[in-house]
Amino acid sequence: MKVPRYRMPALSLDSHFLKNAIESKQLARGESYERFRKIIADKLGFKSSVLCSNGFSAIQLAIETLGIKKSKIVVPAASTCMAIVNAVRASGNVPIYCDLELETASLDSKKLHDLILTENPALAISPAHFGLVKEYDQEIYQVIKILEDNAQAFLSDITYPVRRDSYARIYSFYPTKGLNAIDGGAFVSHEEYEMNKCSNISNYDAIRNDDGVIRHNFRMNNVNCAVGLDSIDGLTVSINRRNEIKSVYSKVLENFDNVTFIDGPKTILQKFVLRFADEKSRNMFRVKMINHGIGASNELNYLPPKKRLVLDGARELSKTTCSIPFYETLSDQELDYVTDKLNKVLKAISD
Repeated sequence: MKVPRYRMPALSLDSHFLKNAIESKQLARGESYERFRKIIADKLGFKSSVLCSNGFSAIQLAIETLGIKKSKIVVPAASTCMAIVNAVRASGNVPIYCDLELETASLDSKKLHDLILTENPALAISPAHFGLVKEYDQEIYQVIKILEDNAQAFLSDITYPVRRDSYARIYSFYPTKGLNAIDGGAFVSHEEYEMNKCSNISNYDAIRNDDGVIRHNFRMNNVNCAVGLDSIDGLTVSINRRNEIKSVYSKVLENFDNVTFIDGPKTILQKFVLRFADEKSRNMFRVKMINHGIGASNELNYLPPKKRLVLDGARELSKTTCSIPFYETLSDQELDYVTDKLNKVLKAISD
């Protein structure tokens, strides 16, 4: 049996909103955009949202919206998606990496505090890896702006809607990120000024003369919003199925001392990521699972230039973590197969 690491839910051209967008020829602009924008804000507990073309554009817009001028220091995670670092550089700012906590793969609070004292950064980008959203001590929020990169935490945030002290959040609607719109992103904030500014610079549709403001062509297409709207109805099924799979996998892991999985409170996991005691065990596990036809992948890459900076937590996570199939379209037969091989492979590498 072959079980891919990820399988996107089937996309039907007969789906209500997508069908309407195609038949009305509203691919770039149309009524789905405004409907999707309002639904996203409502589900996340915000008054409004700004939709954009992808997660990268959401981060760049957020950096500019939050007033982070060129040549400022921005703190991303040392192991995260390259889109974050690219957005920092595209905005004209300088990334200085922060180490990660081993248990959550989130920014290490102590290391972030040290960076604040030594580097005086203007912004920290806090990743919600695998669906885990980090909440910091009040002291951190008082001395630095925190942008939550919740690309992988949409399901967590709509299930446990709370108002945190972060300045703003971004989301991605790529198929592997919880809500599938094929591609797309969003910026949300409780500050009306920030929402208006982000909306103003996200596109130049209504601009008729040069006012000296730099704007982007980052607007989300109507057809992507239509796909997103059709995907919303399946979110409850997705959440329930993920919790079922998590329960099955976690019971297997209870029998082994040399492996855990990354999880946290108020979390709907987007990915099921195993953490091994050492790199050798991780590599053996990955190879054996792949040989059984099961997708297994290293999820965290160590980004800092290796000769210039060593961040122990991020480097260890990059060497000891591995994901296995975890998605709502995983069938019962596939789940039984993965669970059986998971148990046997873990026993084999434990001997």
